[in-house]
Amino acid sequence: MNVLGIGKLYTDEDVAGSGFPYKSIRMLTDAWKDAWNDEKKGPDKPMPGDILSCIRTMSHKRMITLNSAYAHIKALYDPQEWKKLFGYEVKTVFNEREGFDNKEIFLEGDGEVTVYPNHYEYFSAGPYLHFDYGVDPDHPWTEPYHRAGMSLKHIFANKELREGKKITPALLSQLFDCFQLDAKKRDVILGALNDGGTSEDVMKVVGIPTDNELNEKYRGPKTGKLFETWQYGLRLRRQLNEITTLNSEPSWHEDAFSLFGCENTGYITMEMNGDKMTLNGYDQSNFSEADYTLFLTLAYGPMLMK
Repeated sequence: MNVLGIGKLYTDEDVAGSGFPYKSIRMLTDAWKDAWNDEKKGPDKPMPGDILSCIRTMSHKRMITLNSAYAHIKALYDPQEWKKLFGYEVKTVFNEREGFDNKEIFLEGDGEVTVYPNHYEYFSAGPYLHFDYGVDPDHPWTEPYHRAGMSLKHIFANKELREGKKITPALLSQLFDCFQLDAKKRDVILGALNDGGTSEDVMKVVGIPTDNELNEKYRGPKTGKLFETWQYGLRLRRQLNEITTLNSEPSWHEDAFSLFGCENTGYITMEMNGDKMTLNGYDQSNFSEADYTLFLTLAYGPMLMK
């Protein structure tokens, strides 16, 4: 082993703190040279084993420091620590339909986040933002509720596209896993989205029929394998629409405007004012800088944990 390059890995402080009689990198490397110098004699001649023990000690201490730092960083982004990190109220709610616990996070702004731990019927797992609280305009006698909701990862994928950036692949990893898309199809889909393709364009490129195509081809009820294929195409198309437009069915809003002439069709748009986010639907939903920081961490945070 040659320790002459040890200065690239450790500092004088590392050497001095090792507990061995070397106070600097220079003293350590000089001792190593003396240990192998045949002209050096006597009891003061350094022993190679002692120098290696010093290096092992420094390595051990460095590993402890790195492990401690990693544990601290991971804890900051561990779902169990969200409440401590952000000061938000986090509630664990058992989802009877799915059979798993969800995390619900109540925000400073006009909405709430639900984190789903598993995929369910072609809805991908992950953090979802629910917003646009109010009464259904088509059913004004009903109770108010959050009229819009979508994956935070899709919201930020849309934001990256609007800013002229390429989508961060990890934002769509859960979507790809949910739909069991292989590496080749993932690359093709990302390329098509980055090139400005619509959901129909993207699905055509990878050879996945949309629900609308199947409706045209097969009239009447759909059962068995055909229904599974139809549902797969419907769910994928709608989630790709969220990434490209923030709306699962953008044509519905266009039809409502052309047929009824109503100005407010609930079409979702995003505005940024510094680190404050506004989502416009039937009503305006405003989110604070703290909310936005939370959104970023939930959308991109798992990449920091890996």
